[in-house]
Amino acid sequence: MYLNHPRYGDKPIITNTPSTIEAIESAHWRYANLKYFSNTVILADIKKQNYAIYPRTLYVDIEEQCETCSKAFIFFAQEQQYWFEV
Repeated sequence: MYLNHPRYGDKPIITNTPSTIEAIESAHWRYANLKYFSNTVILADIKKQNYAIYPRTLYVDIEEQCETCSKAFIFFAQEQQYWFEV
């Protein structure tokens, strides 16, 4: 169903970090309007975040679409954490 990521695969990475839907949807303004996987939460470190106008309080695997081929892929919470914190 999703494009295969060479490191993370094509399925959500389950963390089972406890979180509520409200916490996820308020963690970043985009999350409320996207398909996300609520059992993939990784807590964020706001002090480390780079390139973030609106800091995230947590990361969650989200479904995105490739702008070139329109195929669905997962933007993994681990990728987001790396992108914004490293």
